[in-house]
Amino acid sequence: MPRWIVGFCVVAGIGFGQSEQALAERLANLEARAAKAEALETRVNELEGKLSFYETQESDQNLSAAINALTEDRAYVGVRKAKSILFGGQVRLRTEYRTVTRYQDAAPRETDEDFTIQRTRLNADARLLDHVRAFVEIQDSRTWGEELSVLTDTQGVDLHQGFVDFEDLFGSGATLRTGRFELSLWNQRLISPLDWHPVSRAWDGVLGFGTFGEITVHAGVHTIAEDARVDSDADTDLYWTALTWKPNSDHELGAALFSVDANAGTSDANFQTLTVHAQGRFSGFDYSLDLVGQGGDFEDLDVCAYATAVEVGYTFGGDWKPRVALDWTWASGDDDPTDGDYETFNPLFPFGHYYQGYLDIFGWRNGHDVVAHFQARPSESFWFEVAFHGFWLDQSEDAWYGADLMPIRSFPAADDRQLGYELDISAKYWLSPAVWLWFGYSHFFPGDYVDETGDDPATDWVWLQLTADF
Repeated sequence: MPRWIVGFCVVAGIGFGQSEQALAERLANLEARAAKAEALETRVNELEGKLSFYETQESDQNLSAAINALTEDRAYVGVRKAKSILFGGQVRLRTEYRTVTRYQDAAPRETDEDFTIQRTRLNADARLLDHVRAFVEIQDSRTWGEELSVLTDTQGVDLHQGFVDFEDLFGSGATLRTGRFELSLWNQRLISPLDWHPVSRAWDGVLGFGTFGEITVHAGVHTIAEDARVDSDADTDLYWTALTWKPNSDHELGAALFSVDANAGTSDANFQTLTVHAQGRFSGFDYSLDLVGQGGDFEDLDVCAYATAVEVGYTFGGDWKPRVALDWTWASGDDDPTDGDYETFNPLFPFGHYYQGYLDIFGWRNGHDVVAHFQARPSESFWFEVAFHGFWLDQSEDAWYGADLMPIRSFPAADDRQLGYELDISAKYWLSPAVWLWFGYSHFFPGDYVDETGDDPATDWVWLQLTADF
C-alpha cells in the first residue's frame, strides 16, 4: 500500500479520536448545567410556595410576628432608626473689657480686665415616633487660654439639654417632657434660662404643658441641687405650676405658684412664691405688670417678702419705629434682721442681666430700679438701645445685692440708700438671620451709698459678641 495512503489513515484516525474526546467533554458539561438548572428550578418553586403563603390574608399576623422577631433580635438592632433627625448648633464668642471687676470690698479692685469667652453647642432633634421626640444638646463653655496649656484641658464639654417629649399624651393634647432642659416663663422675670451667661441655665426634672383653647398650663418638678456625698437628703427641689390665659395675640394674663424646698443642712428653706402677670399691647402702647409675694420658712425665720415690676412703652410710626419706655422694679428688703421675719425678696431664677442692667451690679432684691429706655431699628438688620438706670436700696439695714443675688456690701448704719446710676448702650447687626453681632458699652456712676461705705470708683465696660447659629 502506498505510504501516502497509510499516512492519511493515521492522520484521520488521530483527528477522529480527538473529536470524540471533545464531544464527550461537551456532553458532560451540558449534563452538569442541566443538573444546576433543575436544582435552581426546585429552589424557585420552594420560594414561590412560601411567598404565596405569606401573601394570603390569613398569614398577615404570622408575617408581622416574623418581622417583629427579626427586629427584636440583637443582630438586627441597627434597623431601629428615628423617622427624622435635625442637626444644629451654635458658636458664640464674646470679648469683654472692664475697669472695675468687683465692689464687694470697701476698696474695690480697679485692675483692668479683658478676656474672651467662647460657647459652642451641638444638638440633635430626633423624631422617634409621630408623638415622641428626643432632643440632645452638648455644650462647651470656656475662656480663651483657661487651660494654661492646650494639653491640660480635662473639662468643659457637658450635657446642656437632653430630654424626651411624649406629645399628645393619651390624646389630651398635652406634652410630658422628662430629662434636662431649659425653662422660660412669660417675660422671664422669675424663670429664665439666662442665655447671656456662657453656660446658661438648664433644669433636671419633669414638665407637663399644653394649650387648651385660650389657656396654657405648665406643671413641673425639678431637682436644682443634689449632693449625696454629704447627705442623701441634702438637696434643693423646685415645684411649680402656671396658668396663662391668652384671649388673643396682643394680651396675656397669668398666675403661677412656685415652691422651693432646700435641705442643705445649714441653710434649710421651704418657701412659696405666688405671682400674677399681665402683658399686652394696643394702639402703639405696650405694658407689662408682675406682682409677687413670698411666704414660708428660711433658716427658722418666717418669710414675708414682696416685689413689683411695671413697664409701659410706646412705639412711634415711621421707618425707624422708635420706642420709649419707663420701667420700675421694686423688691423688699429686711428692715430688722433680729425680729424673726425674713423680708428679703428672692427672685428665683430671673433674667436680671436684661432688666437690672448689663453690668450685673444690681439684683432684683432689696432695691428700686427706675429705667428709661429708647430703642430704634433704622433697618431690618440693625437695632440699637439706650437705657439709663437709677438704683436705690429698699432698706439700708439689709445688703446691696448683685445679679447673682449675693451680698456686695452690707452697712446697716449707712445714712443714704442711693447706689448710683448706670448707662447701657447696645446695638445689634444681623449679617444674616443666623449670624449677628452685638456690641455694648456700660458705665456706672456710684451714688452716695457707695461713697459712704467705701471707695467709689466708676466702672466702664465694653463688649463685642458674635453669634453664629446653624
